[in-house]
Order: sequence, then structure tokens, then C-alpha cells
Amino acid sequence: MKKTLRRAAEAMLAAAVILLLPLICCAAAPKTEAPLTVRIGVFESNGFIALSDSGEMTGYGARFMERLAKYANVRYEYVRLSWGECMEGLLSGRIDIVTDARRSAEREKLYDFSVQNIGQIQAAVFVPQEMKDIYFDDYGVMKKLRVGFEYDSQNRLLYEQYAAKHGFKADTREYPSASDLRAALKRGEIDAFGGDTHLYTGDLKVISIYNTDPNYIMAKKGSEVMKRLDFAIEEMFSRDPEMIAEQYGYLANRQLYGNMLLTRREAEYIRKAPRLRVAVFTNRKPLSWYDEKTGRFNGVAIKMMDRLSEVTGLRLEYVPARAGESPRAMLEDGGADLSVPAVGEKYYDVPIRVTDPLYTVTAAMAVTDRGRRIDDKDFTAAVTKANYGIRKVMPSYFKGMKFKLCDTSEECIGALKAGKADAYAATMYELEYWLKSPRNEGLHVSYSLSCPIEHGIAMRPDAPDELYNVLNNGMALISRAETDRIVRVYGSFLQYDATLPDRLYENRWLLAAVTAFFIILLSGWLWYLRLQKLAITRIALKEEEARRAAEEARHANAAKSEFLSRMSHDMRTPMNAILGLVELAKEMEMSAAARETMAKITGAGEFLLGLINDTLDMSRIEAGKLTLNERPVDSRAATEETLALIRAYARERNVACLVRTKNMDHGFVRMDKLRVQQILMNIMSNAVKFSHEGGTVELDIECRELSGGRACDKFVITDHGVGMSREFLPQIFEPFEQEKDLTTMDFGGSGVGMAITKRLVELMGGTIEVRSVKGAGTTVTVCLAFERCAEEPAREAARQAQREIPAGTRLLLCEDNHMNTIVARGFLQKMNCVVDCAENGKEGVEKFMASAPGYYGAIFMDIRMPVMDGIEAAKAIRSLERPDAKAIPIVALTANAFEDDKRECFEAGMNAHVAKPIDFEKLFETLSSLLGR
Repeated sequence: MKKTLRRAAEAMLAAAVILLLPLICCAAAPKTEAPLTVRIGVFESNGFIALSDSGEMTGYGARFMERLAKYANVRYEYVRLSWGECMEGLLSGRIDIVTDARRSAEREKLYDFSVQNIGQIQAAVFVPQEMKDIYFDDYGVMKKLRVGFEYDSQNRLLYEQYAAKHGFKADTREYPSASDLRAALKRGEIDAFGGDTHLYTGDLKVISIYNTDPNYIMAKKGSEVMKRLDFAIEEMFSRDPEMIAEQYGYLANRQLYGNMLLTRREAEYIRKAPRLRVAVFTNRKPLSWYDEKTGRFNGVAIKMMDRLSEVTGLRLEYVPARAGESPRAMLEDGGADLSVPAVGEKYYDVPIRVTDPLYTVTAAMAVTDRGRRIDDKDFTAAVTKANYGIRKVMPSYFKGMKFKLCDTSEECIGALKAGKADAYAATMYELEYWLKSPRNEGLHVSYSLSCPIEHGIAMRPDAPDELYNVLNNGMALISRAETDRIVRVYGSFLQYDATLPDRLYENRWLLAAVTAFFIILLSGWLWYLRLQKLAITRIALKEEEARRAAEEARHANAAKSEFLSRMSHDMRTPMNAILGLVELAKEMEMSAAARETMAKITGAGEFLLGLINDTLDMSRIEAGKLTLNERPVDSRAATEETLALIRAYARERNVACLVRTKNMDHGFVRMDKLRVQQILMNIMSNAVKFSHEGGTVELDIECRELSGGRACDKFVITDHGVGMSREFLPQIFEPFEQEKDLTTMDFGGSGVGMAITKRLVELMGGTIEVRSVKGAGTTVTVCLAFERCAEEPAREAARQAQREIPAGTRLLLCEDNHMNTIVARGFLQKMNCVVDCAENGKEGVEKFMASAPGYYGAIFMDIRMPVMDGIEAAKAIRSLERPDAKAIPIVALTANAFEDDKRECFEAGMNAHVAKPIDFEKLFETLSSLLGR
């Protein structure tokens, strides 16, 4: 049986497809035709389609006609003409259609009109905004006005009929176009001009709307184009509901002119009206309530009334409705002038006046998840006594509805839960608000039991007509979109104010668990007291052990720092002598072999110094004492300095350096120049060192801008040398790690360079990545971000200060090591200075005291000396009562190179710090800058 039914269904479906196929093909056939060209006349005052000088069309009419073109399979050509030329052009065939035309018996003799209207035309009279003494429909003034119109326009005839209807004769003039009308108004030939409301601009004021007609598409009598468009309009409206909604929105918005259309009496009422008292609910969230925190009323109704006050200029004052009563009750005894919200007048048993709707809400009912099914015959809904609108409006939709009156919303919900009511009736927003409470999780809104309720503003029946009209006029200026936004923000999105019972109910299972926990905790309390003493003793012992361990660690770190400081001092002292004497010896006459030997000694010494510096840097990093000295630096110049050193090193090893840059123009940035150069030197020197002779090292530098005034430098260093194994790569940043390979062991090194590099990159907030292939080479990528800044203000001054040292400058050198004295004195004498020497700090202080003020140009002070060290000596000199004691430059010339050592020197009053081994250029730069101040 099933198979038979299936075969029959398949046969019917195949037959349907065969029968419909020709229709489908016929329906699709017009789409393959070339679009028909339709010429549209566009006149100056036409607001339906706004045509710019470039030929672009905008506005509702533009969207309408373009969408219509898809259904009619046409394309448009726009011809700019006057209205009279458009009328003649239809008859002569110059154009095919005109949009935005009125329909009349006289025109129907010569023209065809679309079957369905596509918009609406309002005719108005306009005057300049400056004419403050003219009001809307002010007939006594209008009869004195000279009013201009376009030629051949029905507007003039309609206005004259309107004037006759209101008891005055119109004084009208005609002009060729809308531009001529505006020019005549400006010249004073006319006082006003009339026409379609498309002519309205912000500098005009509407004083009368004398006609409203639908507008149509108009074509020559018997036009085939009109038949085609009529069919397309019908099809578009049947298939495109959005176009209909936009059409009605267009019609409604055409009535808004940026301000209210007030009569003279209405304007006078606004000026003289006292502050109006508005009765409102104090506890009907989210419609209206009193906020105890701010001391102000809030809610949908309040915000709408505030907006209405802004639009109309009426001053409002909110007064609370009496408990258990509707705000309307306060109108009867004079306690208020207005009340909100209010339903329509027909729902009240006493005379009352209600405005147009201020906003519309949906009334609905909340029911229990397990309650009985509610039909329209007999059910009871709980409602608050003050909710008059619900009690009057909803029974007109639900005939069997009865009410149980309660004082508050909470009582209504309680009656529903207790079975005393079948539902709780309120506005949708009130229901959504109260159902957010966790205690009401068993309730839900029944959307089938809902109906719309319009809320307006109520007033006494004897209230002034001007007040009634002004309120309605103001409401027309509040857009639907703005009303929806206010209702949405203060209705749907209102946060529920949870109470303590709500919180307790919401967390009931947690409270039960906490209660059980405390019971268990209480039962174990005695056991805890028994073990407490033992636990405290154990904790005290552990704390003591931890304190001792911390103290031992502190002592160990201090000892380590002291050891490293002494090691640095003791190693730098002989290194200073070696490198210094070699530097001095280079000035002497010697053979080429001897000079080559001296160069090798210098190279070996500098290599050993590099190992010392790396070890000390690693120690400072591990101790967390390494800090950055950031200052404004020319990033390009800093990079070029580093590249110059690398190129020299690469030439010695017969390795080529290829540098490529992109966007390298940051200018000045804040960076620690020495540490950035140290990063690049470590990586580039490794790349050169591990490259084969005759190989190439590549450096790609890319600079890009970041947000917040920051710049990012990306360095990619690539070599094609020995590379590293995949197993070793994870250890490359570990201190003192080197790949145990016969090839790499030949290159030497301490194994801390990359560890220091990674720590420095991380300290600067950058990233570093290493990729390597054994036997193919290594690529290291470093990204560093710097803050852009201006050139350091003192830079130029410092540059000017670094001039030649005056010959014969007398210097005092305090140094206890004989070899270091020889080196330092030799360097200073190369600068054409006269040097006096002291073997300790005390002797240096005595020599300075014995000299005349200004005798010495500067003092060079070793730190670790017998009798009196350099720190004490510097403090003693600064404390002397003589003119040059505070001003004479004191330079620390010491093997103590730690940051703590530098800080101690500066705190003692020294001006600069030069580390041993002495760099002649650094020494010269320091001395010249100090003497040049």
C-alpha cells in the first residue's frame, strides 16, 4: 500500500513539473529582454527625487523608482526641466513620465496616472524664519501677504480656494520656477511663497498647510510605459512589504518641519503657562517609579514626558500619586494638572480629556508553568488597584476576564502562586521586570493573552484647548524611532533590583551547602582545638626555618655580590694596566711584528674583558638588579654605529655583511642605546663567528608605526654557517650552555651571550625567536618597540660642550696602584694635561686643600684605596669651605663597575664614572664635557 502511494505521489509531482515548466520559462523570458529606456522629467521643486548636478539621485523617490525598475525591466534617463516644460514634454514625447504629480479631472483628459499612488503631496505657505510675528493659520496676517507660486501650478488655485474658505482674498503672483520664487522673496517682491512641501528648507517657516493630495506617476494619454509601470507597482507591493512600510514612513515624516506649527494663541499659552504638575506612579517599574538614590522620578513615562517638555517648552513638575490610587484621581481634586499614563477617554466613567497616544505598550498576562489552561470564558487575573488601564481595556479583548485587586505587584504574584488567581495582568515591560526575580522562575508570560494599550496624557475636561493642542503637536515631533528607543532602554533593558530574599532564594542550594559545611565544621571544632597547639608549633618551626633560609639566601646574595664586585675590581685592575700600557706603547716606534703582537694582546685583553662583563651582566640579571637607562636616541644612528663595529669584525674573518632596511626612519625614540647595541652585537657577532670564511651574514631591518606614538623595529639576522641541532635549540638561552660539538667548540665563547640577549629583550618588552638547521645556518628574529620622542634638549648643548681640552689643564689623580697610575697619567698627558698624583684618598684631600682655588681643573678618584677610600675623599672635598669645593668635577676612575657602585659614587658627590680598563675615547669625552660646562 505504501509503495503504491509513493508511486502515485511521484507521478503527480512529475506531471506538475511538466505542466509548470512552460509557465516558468515564460515568466523568466522577460528577464532576458534588454531593459526599456524610460525618460523621467525632474523639476526643481520636486522633492520626491532629488537630482544633484552630477546626475546622482537620492531620497525616498530614488529608492522607490530604482526598485520599481527591477520589476518593470526598465532603465531611467533623467531630464532636468521646469514644471511647465515637463507638462509639454509629456505631450511632445520629449520625456515619458513625471513623478510626484497631482491627479485632477482636467489633467486626466490629456494624461494617464498610475493606478496606485506612490506618495503624498502636501501644499504649504512658507515665510522666512525671521518673521517671528506670523503664526500657523494666522488668517488676519495671511490676508495681507503677497504669495508667489510657480507657473501652471495647481497650488495657486488650491490656495485661493483655501483663502476664500477662511474669509479672506488671497494676493497671489506667479514665477517661472522655485529658484525665481526664492529670489523674489529675497528681493521683497513677495512676502511668502506657496508650493509642495518639498520646497521646505531650514531657513523657512510653515505658516499654513492648505492642501494634502496623493501623488502619482503621470504619463501621456495611452502610454504603454504607464501600463508596464502599473503592473510592476502592483507586483512590487505584493512581494516587497518593506517598500510599503518605507512608503508610509515617508508619508508620515513629510509632516515634520523641525519645529511645532503653533497658532498665535498656542504660542502665547506656552510663554505664560505656569509649571504644570504631572501626577505619576511611584512604584510601577518600568513605566514610572521614584528612585530613592537620586531623589528623582524615572521610567518610560517620565522620559517621554521629559522629551515632550524639551519639544514644547512646557515646564513640568512630577508629583507622586497617592498610595493605592491612579494618578488620574489627583486631577479631580486639583492635586495635579496632568496625569500619565492614561488610556482613551471612552474607558473612563467620569468626564476627562486624553491626548493622542504618547506611546503604546502591550498588556499581557503571566501564568504559572503548571497552572490550568486559560480560555476566554472564565478566569481571574490579579491586577493592582492603581492599574486602571488594564482593568478597563483588557476585558474588551477577553470577555470572560475577572479581576482580583491587589495593592502591589508582589501581592499579585503571590495570589497567582497561591492559586487565588489564574494570571497576573500588567504591561509586558512590568511582567518582564518582575519575572527577572529568581523567586518567580516558575512563571512565564502567555503571549496569546496580550493586547495593545495606548498611553496618553490625561487632563481635566475644562483644561485649555491650547494645552491639549500643544501636547498633541509636540508628540508629532517625537519620532517613532526615538519613542521605541526610550521604551526599549527604560522598559526591556531595565535591570531588576534584586532584594535580599531574592538573593537568598537564588542561592538556596549554596546556602544549604554552606549550612551543612558549618555543621560539619562545628562538629570538628573540638578535634581542631586538640590539634591546634601542635599545628601552631609546627607552623612556627616552619616559619623559623623559612626565615633562616631567607636570611641565609640574603647573606649568600650579599656575599655573591661582594665576591663579584671584588672579582670585577681585582680583574679589571690588571686588565687596565695591560690594555692601558699596550695603548700607550702603540705611540712608540716599533717593528711591524711588535705592533702585530700588541694588537693581539689588545684583542685577547678585550675578549677577556668581554667575558668579565658577560659574567657580571648575568649576575645582575639573576639578582634582578639590571635596569634600563632609557633616553632619547636617534635609532638610525644607533643602528649604524653597531653595524660599523660588526662590519669591521666581519672583515677580519673574511665574512660579508648584507644589510637591507625598510621604512627605517623613526627619528628619535626612547631606548637604552648601549643595551640595544649589546643585543645586536651579541647576535651579529655570533652570526659572523659561526659563518664559514667567505660566507655572508644578512641583516633585515623593518620599521613600522604602532598606535599610541610607538614604533616597532624588527631585526632579522641570518647566517649560512654551521647552524645548530634541533635538540640544542631549547637550551640556547640557558647560561653557559654550548653545543658539545667539535666544530662549535673551536669557536670559543662563554656561552652566556644569548642568555643575556634574551633577558635584555624581555626586559625591554620585546620578543626573540631562533630558527636553525644543522649545517645550513641560523636565523634570529628580534622585535623591539620604542616610544617616539623629541630630540633630547640637552643633546646639542652637550655636543657644544665637548670641545678640545685646554692645554696645560692641571688634574689631580688619586690612585694607589702604581701601574694604573702610569696608565691613567699617560692617557691624561696625551690630552696635554698636567697631572699631580696621590697614593690614597687622604693624600688627595690634603693636596686639594693645599692648592689655591681653581688650581685643579678636575679630580680623578679611584674608589678602593688604603687610608681613605675614594667615596670618603669625595665627601670630604665637597664639605670643604672654599669656592671650588662644590664645583670642581670629580670623576670616579675605578674598577668597580656595578650599578650600585655607580650610584654610590654619584651620591658621594662625584660627577661622572669611568670604568677600568680605561677607554681613552670615553675618558676624553667625559673630561671635555665636564670642563666645557
